This record gives sequence, C-alpha cells and structure tokens, in this order.
Amino acid sequence: MKIYIGGPMSGLPDHNFPAFFTAARYIADLGLEPINPAYGITDFDQPWDWYMRRAIRKMMDADEVWLLPGWERSKGAKIEWRLAMDIGMKCRTFIERDGELMLRDVAETSEAMSRGN
Repeated sequence: MKIYIGGPMSGLPDHNFPAFFTAARYIADLGLEPINPAYGITDFDQPWDWYMRRAIRKMMDADEVWLLPGWERSKGAKIEWRLAMDIGMKCRTFIERDGELMLRDVAETSEAMSRGN
C-alpha cells in the first residue's frame, strides 16, 4: 500500500523536511510504501503553486494520505486533505505523544476541521 505524506513546509526550518523523512521511515517500517513530496526537491526557487502541483501529482499515486502535525495550519496541506476527502481517499493524521508518532483516523480529523482546530 502506498501512503502519501502531507504536511506543512512553507516558512518552516529546513522546509520541515526532517519530519517528512521521519514519517517516511515510520511508514516503511510498517511495510508500506511512503510517497514523500520532500524527496528529490533540490530547487527552492519555484513559486508555491509549482510545488503544490508536483505534490498533488504524487498524491494521486497513493492509496491513503497521512498528514504531519501542524497540517491544519498549512494552506497546502489543507488542500491535500480536502482533495483526499473529496475523492474518497482514506486520510489519517500523525500525532506526537511522549515523543512517539501515532495515527488518528479521518473521523477525528474531520471533526477537528469542522471545529476549526
């Protein structure tokens, strides 16, 4: 199964790449195939929409979308979440508890977004 990793990048130190690569290792350790939008980016001079179009193309190859902490404050990650929900992809969110990554399912995610959290 292929898992797309969504999450905030813009304005974060190192574009939040360390979190994306940590999540990719977590997914691979579960025996699943991570699709990491941070992988292969070496050109940081493109406009925001260039990166979003690239990310969405990658996301379309996934079976599920798993979102990093802070995704709900990211314009791009919210677009990924909404698209995933609209086309019926299963969507989960990573949460951190006591330094460990855990997953929360889509029902809790939907409720959080409807509350504006």
